[in-house]
Amino acid sequence: MREPIFVVGTGRSGSTVFFDCLARHPQVAWLSRLAGERPERLWADRLLMAARDFPLLDTLLGKRFGPSEAYPFWDHVVPGFSNPCRDLLAEDLTSVAATRARAAVNRLVSRSRSRFLAKITGWPRVRFLHELFPGAYFIEVTRDPRAVASSLLEVPFWDGWRGPPNWRRGPLPDDLAAIWRDERRSFAALAAIECVIVQRALEDCRAAVPARFHRVSYSELCANTVEIFRQVADFCHLDWSPRFEKAIHAIPLTDQSDKWKRNLTAAQQAVLQRVFDRAQLATTGQAEDE
Repeated sequence: MREPIFVVGTGRSGSTVFFDCLARHPQVAWLSRLAGERPERLWADRLLMAARDFPLLDTLLGKRFGPSEAYPFWDHVVPGFSNPCRDLLAEDLTSVAATRARAAVNRLVSRSRSRFLAKITGWPRVRFLHELFPGAYFIEVTRDPRAVASSLLEVPFWDGWRGPPNWRRGPLPDDLAAIWRDERRSFAALAAIECVIVQRALEDCRAAVPARFHRVSYSELCANTVEIFRQVADFCHLDWSPRFEKAIHAIPLTDQSDKWKRNLTAAQQAVLQRVFDRAQLATTGQAEDE
C-alpha cells in the first residue's frame, strides 16, 4: 500500500465537498456507506471501487454509494477512535489495533487504486494516524472560524448543548473556561471555543509532521478549484488527468463564508469575535511564556 491521504479539519469547514471531489481521483480508494454499515465486509467496498473504474457505473453508484467518514469502520479496527475526549496521540496506538487497521486498509486498496483516502474531522488524530501510517499525507481544509462556529449551532449532532465536560471535547482548559464564564456560558461562545480547541490541536499536529501537512482554504478552493486541486495532487503525488479535472468541474462549489452574518444576531456575532480575539491573545501569551 502506498502513502494514504487523510483530509482533516474542524468540521463544517468545507471538508466534505473537498473530500467528495478528491475521491473522484481514479488512483484513490475510500470507505463508503457500506463500510459504515458492515465494517467487517470490506470486500463489498473493494468491489465498489472496482466498479467505479467504469465511468457509467461510477456515475450511477455515486448517487447512492459515495465516500463516507465511516466511523463505525474505524471503531471496528481501532476501538474508541470516533469519540475520544482528547486528540489521539502516537502513544495511544496499540500493536493489536495497528495490525487490524493496516490489514483492513490493505484489503481495500488495489493495484489501480493504490492510495487510501479518508476524511477525519473534529480531533485531527494526525499523530496517531502518522504512527499508524508513517508515509501518510494530511490535507487540512480551513474556513473562517466564525462561519464554522455558526454552522455548528445549526447541525443536530453538535453536542455542545450538553456543555463541558459532558461533550466530546472534554474539560475546558483554564483560559477557555474563563472565557466561557465571562460570556455567561453562551452556546455561541462554546461553539467558537470548540473551534479554538480543535485549531490548537491542529497546530500541534502541523508542528509534529510539517512536511506531511498541506492546508487548503475553502474560499480559495471555490475561487480557483482546478489550481488548488493541482497543488493537492502534486503534494500527494497523485497523477493529473483530464478525467479527474472533468470530475472536479461536475461538483458545484459555493463559498458561503458570510452566511454566519445572516444566521446570527449582532450580539452573537460579537460573542464569536470576542472569543476568537481572547483565545488568540491567550495562545500568544502562552507561546511568549514558553
